[in-house]
Amino acid sequence: DALTDWFFCQKLRDFVDQWLLKIAHGCARLKNDPGICDLVRLAAEGWLAQQEFNDIDHSLTERRQELLGKIEDGLHAKRTAIQYIDWLVTTVRTLHMSSCIS
Repeated sequence: DALTDWFFCQKLRDFVDQWLLKIAHGCARLKNDPGICDLVRLAAEGWLAQQEFNDIDHSLTERRQELLGKIEDGLHAKRTAIQYIDWLVTTVRTLHMSSCIS
């Protein structure tokens, strides 16, 4: 349903604008942080571009190319963010588990 999609997209944009760009900006960062806030923002923009791409008139080739670029950038950002978060979680868990075993 278009209204539900619009509402979800609006809430996602609000989240990115309010939380990621304003609140999380002041959080401490690890030295190896790949720019997680920017990566999540790009991933969200890629997801939104995919939603628009699914609904766009495909004869609009210039807009399609622009959306495809955003989708590709978003997918790359998503993979990078997931890899970093996986690394972070497994590192923290390993450190925590080793302290429990001692």
